[in-house]
Order: sequence, then structure tokens, then C-alpha cells
Amino acid sequence: LGGDPTGHVLEAPVAESGIVANGVRDVVVRGGIIEKFAYHGIESSWGWSIKHNEIRFVHSHGLRALGNTKTIGNYIHDVGNMGIFARGQDLVFRGNELARNNYLHFGEANGNMWHAGAVKIVESDGTVVRNNYSHDNIGDGWWFDGSNINSLIIGNRFRHNSRFGLFYEISFAGLVRGNVFAKNEGGGLWVNTSRDLEVKRNVFRL
Repeated sequence: LGGDPTGHVLEAPVAESGIVANGVRDVVVRGGIIEKFAYHGIESSWGWSIKHNEIRFVHSHGLRALGNTKTIGNYIHDVGNMGIFARGQDLVFRGNELARNNYLHFGEANGNMWHAGAVKIVESDGTVVRNNYSHDNIGDGWWFDGSNINSLIIGNRFRHNSRFGLFYEISFAGLVRGNVFAKNEGGGLWVNTSRDLEVKRNVFRL
């Protein structure tokens, strides 16, 4: 410690995760504050909806959106490693705000941000990302990383992220339309080792 802790309050998590599906389907989590867990905030499953929650100050992943989870209108911020990790089919992310995630600077030692930032999606089919605002994250604003197909990324704002606003990597057909990219340090949109991605009517600002 940098100073004498006498007289100060020290908080430490006593639970690994907040809410875990553990095989249970068709659950709605609405209007909660999920905070200060040692590992993950919420881990969902098939038929889950995560709506209008605030998820903050979780050490690893704020939300693990699995199956066909619908994630709508949440504020996910100040998570240690990653705001959202997702894998599944027909996932929906609409109207969420993601801010200042990866405050513990995971992945910076080797410079490649291999598993950190605001959102990372893998092995998905039919994911819809619409009208979200991802900003001031350490890493990417949104990252599709490996075996994603039929992705729709429409009407989002990606601003002031430390690498790319949107990173579409090792994936297949998708549409990137009507998004605004501004002041992302590595660039607005980065497409790597992917094919059949249509990019149209987006705005790129310095």
C-alpha cells in the first residue's frame, strides 16, 4: 500500500459471481445494480433477457451473454476486464451504454488486447447490435473475434476507445450500417481476415 490504511475502509468481494444461469432458461433480470463481484456479474443462458440494469465494479466480465440472450438498455461500466463477453445464436444488444471498461488494463503488457475491452463476441450467428454507445474503454468498443456470421451492426456510436471502435476479425457475412465512429485511437473500423462484410452509410470522425 502507498500509505497507512489505518482509519480507511477497504472493500473486498466475498462472492465469485452475482447471477449465474447454471442451466436455468427463460429468466428476466431487470432494474438491478450488479456490483463488486470477484469474477462475473451475470452469466445468462437460453431465453434470458437482461434489461435496464447497471453493472459496475466487477473484476472480470460484467455480463457473459450466452445462448440467445437479449441485452437491452443496460449501463455496463468500470468493469475490470471486459464489459460483455458473448457467444450464441440470435443474440441481441440494443440501447446499451458501455464505458470505461478494462480499467485493470488486461492485455496491455503484450500490446494486443487479446481478451479485454468493452465487448467481445465469438462463435455467433445472427447477432444484432443496434443503437448502443460504447466509449472510453481500454481496448475495442466492440469486437467480433472468430467464427461470427450474419451479424447486424446498425446505428451505434463508438467513441474514444483506446484501440478500434469496431473490430471484425476472423468472421463472415455481416452488415455495418449507419454507425458513428469518433476519436478511436487505433481507428474507427478494423476488418481483419474476414469476408462478405458490407459497410455502408457510416460516419467516421477524427
